[in-house]
Amino acid sequence: MRHAMVTGGSGFIGTNLVGSLLANGFEVTVLDIRPPKVSGVRWLAVDVTDLEGLRRSLVGIDVVFHLAAEANVQEVQARPAHALHVNVQGTANLFDAARSSSVRRIILASTVWVYGGAMGSPPFSERFAFDLNRPQHLYTTSKLAAEMIGRSYSELYGLEYTVLRYGIPYGPFMRPELLLPTVVSRALRGEPIMVNGSGTQTRNYLYVEDLCAAHLMALGDAGVNATFNLEGSEPISVLALIETVAAVLDRPLRIVTRDARAGEFSGAAVNSEATRRLLNWMPTTAFVDGVRGLVERYEKL
Repeated sequence: MRHAMVTGGSGFIGTNLVGSLLANGFEVTVLDIRPPKVSGVRWLAVDVTDLEGLRRSLVGIDVVFHLAAEANVQEVQARPAHALHVNVQGTANLFDAARSSSVRRIILASTVWVYGGAMGSPPFSERFAFDLNRPQHLYTTSKLAAEMIGRSYSELYGLEYTVLRYGIPYGPFMRPELLLPTVVSRALRGEPIMVNGSGTQTRNYLYVEDLCAAHLMALGDAGVNATFNLEGSEPISVLALIETVAAVLDRPLRIVTRDARAGEFSGAAVNSEATRRLLNWMPTTAFVDGVRGLVERYEKL
């Protein structure tokens, strides 16, 4: 599988993944309504909600990394119908176009936020069932629906899929409104840091280069019709994240608290043992090192 398409390949994770694929000898097509940030790729300005456009775009493609989505949870809450159209219908369009194409596998980007509705006690593995009566953010609902689409198309049409449930990626090309770059940029400007809720919510932050490495490892036989958790190695609370930025900058930061956002995943331990065992993958970048690199990039702006 040497000709790869990355939907959403002009975004944060997509840009890093495109670079990783190119470095590993892949021919890469970026499908995104925005131009790619990486040279040496073919760009198709096609929206995933355009079924016929997708059918034309998949000619000659071996594997699709499906990252295109409305991923900003605030935008999802503000424009839910649009978000569901992109995240759910867009995924269905891709799988439907792929079943009559040369595509052998679709690698689907999902999220560990789905475990907010998991049954049982953490740490949560990929085999945990979900309680549909538990409240979920619409973003999480859309990702669970996308996962089910992949499973159903595999069962009905034999199309291979792999689900990668991301922790919280960070690194170069992050959207500026995300938590870590927001904290870094406000800290550099001497502004107070806004915290939703108690600040004890935890995330296992994952450096984007480590995340991209897992995508390539998932292309093997172990990834066929499988789901993998991709988490960082250490749980980091919002307050600990702020403390890490303060330590890197060697200055105190002022914190202002406000109400928690509705439906936000408060964090839970996730088991990534299957990913480490089956894909021989584990993250290698310490959180403080990744933060230090991000701070250095922002200081140069």
